[in-house]
Amino acid sequence: MSFTLTVVTHPTADISKPSVIIEDRSSGDRTVIGKIPAGFQRKCNEMSLKTSRLTNIFLSGILNWESVAGLPGLILTVSDQGAKSLGINHSGNKLIQYIVSCWRYFIFRFGIDLNVNDVDNTVEKGSVKYKPINITSRLPTEDNSNKEEDHIKLENIVGGIFPFQNNSSKPQYNAKRLANLTLPESIVNPRISTSWIITPNPIRGKFMVNVAKQLGCQIPHFKPLCNFESVVLENGTTITPEQVLEPTRYFNSVLVLDIPSEEYLENTLSHDFLADLPNELPYSCVFHFIGDEIKDPLADPKYIDFIRKFGPSTLHFVSHKSYCPNVLNFLKTFRVSMKWKSLLSKFFPLPKWSFTSSISIDEQLPNVLPMISGQTINIKSTTGTNLEDSTKAGLGAALFSTEDAKTLYKNEIESVFSDSLSSSEFNKVIENVHTAESLRKTVDLTKSLKDQIETLILGTGSAIPSNIRNVLCNIVRVPYVNSSGESGFRTIVLDAGEGSFGTLQRTYKKEEVKMLLDELKMIYLSHLHADHHLGIIDFIKQWNKHEQNEYGFSRSKVLYVVTPWQYDKFLRELNKVDEIVDLKYIKYVSCDEFMVGYIAPSFEQHKIEDVPVEKIGTVKQTEIEFTKNEEVSNDLYSSVGMSEIKTCAAFHCEYAYSCSLSFKLNLDSPTTDDNVFQISYSGDTRPKSTFSFIGRNSDLLIHESTLDDDKLGDAISKRHSTTSEALQVGILMKAKKIILTHFSQRYKSFTCSSEVYARLSNPKTREDFTETEGADNLQVKQRKSIDSIAEIDESLPIELQSNIFSESIDEDVRKNAAQMEVLFAFDNMHVQYSDFGKQREVFEKYGTQLEKLFSDDWDDVEDEPIVSEDNQKGQKKQNKQKDNNSTKKRKLTPPM
Repeated sequence: MSFTLTVVTHPTADISKPSVIIEDRSSGDRTVIGKIPAGFQRKCNEMSLKTSRLTNIFLSGILNWESVAGLPGLILTVSDQGAKSLGINHSGNKLIQYIVSCWRYFIFRFGIDLNVNDVDNTVEKGSVKYKPINITSRLPTEDNSNKEEDHIKLENIVGGIFPFQNNSSKPQYNAKRLANLTLPESIVNPRISTSWIITPNPIRGKFMVNVAKQLGCQIPHFKPLCNFESVVLENGTTITPEQVLEPTRYFNSVLVLDIPSEEYLENTLSHDFLADLPNELPYSCVFHFIGDEIKDPLADPKYIDFIRKFGPSTLHFVSHKSYCPNVLNFLKTFRVSMKWKSLLSKFFPLPKWSFTSSISIDEQLPNVLPMISGQTINIKSTTGTNLEDSTKAGLGAALFSTEDAKTLYKNEIESVFSDSLSSSEFNKVIENVHTAESLRKTVDLTKSLKDQIETLILGTGSAIPSNIRNVLCNIVRVPYVNSSGESGFRTIVLDAGEGSFGTLQRTYKKEEVKMLLDELKMIYLSHLHADHHLGIIDFIKQWNKHEQNEYGFSRSKVLYVVTPWQYDKFLRELNKVDEIVDLKYIKYVSCDEFMVGYIAPSFEQHKIEDVPVEKIGTVKQTEIEFTKNEEVSNDLYSSVGMSEIKTCAAFHCEYAYSCSLSFKLNLDSPTTDDNVFQISYSGDTRPKSTFSFIGRNSDLLIHESTLDDDKLGDAISKRHSTTSEALQVGILMKAKKIILTHFSQRYKSFTCSSEVYARLSNPKTREDFTETEGADNLQVKQRKSIDSIAEIDESLPIELQSNIFSESIDEDVRKNAAQMEVLFAFDNMHVQYSDFGKQREVFEKYGTQLEKLFSDDWDDVEDEPIVSEDNQKGQKKQNKQKDNNSTKKRKLTPPM
């Protein structure tokens, strides 16, 4: 029996917290110890660590958003991969149930038995024991003891979010009802830091059959002796297990030590971890997860003495921002950006990374190493524990250097594209990557303000992150000028999936990131699917931490957060136990404030303290009719410099919205077409003519394009748009420029670009097919809606099947379409409004050569499921449940 311990994440620009995975080589089961930071799942993909074999997670340190930001998405993926159970464990705080309960607004998964535990003592999972060591802060804190009824209620809520049909002990609730309860006011964050001692179970020595027979043992005696029980022979002789068993083989223990900040340092260093060892063997290795607040801990003699107490045979891995190199985490993404850089230099700022750390560990500490992703420790009972020498400096992306980048460029790009950047030009780019500036600092008042608008595309994928595409995030910088001649940029965020802010920090200079935070005026969320909003908290938190007076920042500023009503509830509940932001500087505005058409009601929340445990899942739903407040919208318009926002219902899930945002360029001039820049953003949706109406004459349309036209059936069932449908929305809208994004992770190329350009030159509707041969089957034309894949006839053109093509287009619309510029989005793309057409020039010039250039970089990914078969069945079961207390039935698409 053997085990492998692998470092998955260490602190870098785009992944903030450390984690390790221990794998039982005999069963293949994997357990995470440490944090689940944003980007964890994607990093596992990069390292080919399959999360489908994940059985347990043991969270270390204190519980806050940074430590679990990647956990909601990871659970959804593990569930969709077919896992039937998963354990989430923490200790000493009784808070983890509350944290998971905060997710009830946007997560439901049927078919996975999620066991969320606050463990008090050693627990055994598989062949390994995990012992918690809880270290208190030197500052006074509250606790969650003597709140048993509240803990039971929270446990029931978690069971309702993750109902499991084979566990009769868990109540089966209607998940929608759980959002109509508040969470217990009594629950606090005790901020106790959890460390873990990990010890594989000992292996019994080999049973010596011949020795046992010589001692007079018979076959019936063998089993009890193997179970460490003595036996008495017929002649009265007692045979002990030690006489017939070879010595038991023991494993060294591993310590994952978590010190979040200075307030835990003294209590940690004074704790006797050697006394906690389960056997006489020393620790094989200690992982030191040290918070950034503790500056240069290895310069502290007390810390060095603490390390030396473990003895010379113990290896120490230190996770601290100063000691860990800021290596690349996603090499394939870098390769794609680098190749595009050679063809569209201005479009792709390259990520910043370093092979060395800012502080080197003293050579006088030979058994102390920086913790680096990819380090692998083998744990065996026969040969002890050893670090694989080849992984000492990490593996994969962690080993990628600037020289590697230069060689890659010369071998894979310069030889293929003779008119790309030369190797010498690229070498200069790489050597100056840390100092290169990508963002405009000032507005050029001699040029068109519209042409200076910048779009930063941080993620372009759908549903789940992959090596090449992270989940969705768009940032737009809109310039302004006033009558006094003052000018600058306003920054808005349109959706932000997990890891979006990390990508920003990886791609842009620190000064540029600070500048963007200073400019940040508004965050917009289209709907509550996890791949669209798990990264929003990072933007809010970093905006809140932005230093006072840096770049003119003043605490009189506010940040507008425009979201569905449930997100505000989620943020406030989480903020109660993890103070992410000072909420008085966050102005929440409902998407319904700007709604065109029917406004779905929200629901009153009942105090959970007033609801008995047995009534948790059946609380009455009370609708709240939304009333618009003109003062709220006018306040936003004035502060952000806008003339109007319009939203309409997206056809995707409940409380999903598409929007159109109009920004004034000269803040003090009248609102005219020349003085307004209009951005329309689809979010996730089937194509809707209502959206094309509210976004009429948009300067920029950003539209999801999840699937190719040959997957129309999938697009209908998953409530997404195909490429031609998204394009048709833009044509009807008379948009000037379009960004197509949110692509299924299955797609490895961009072969549909020629078809897109052809459609622009000759847009079609259903009417164009009424006179053509083969259009006899026009009952399709009369169909009001397509509700199932069974109705799709692949022999028919998409114009005869998708309703967005039923609307007539006039000559003015056709003329605009011919002039429209379309951009296919790629991760880490940065494009100025005046440069959109340059991509088409590259596509048309190189054609299929581009596919060859990128063929080795794409993942072999099948179409990702939105929900597994179990979840689909479970959701149907939920939707069929009678709701006698509701005044109106609504379908609910399970969150992603």
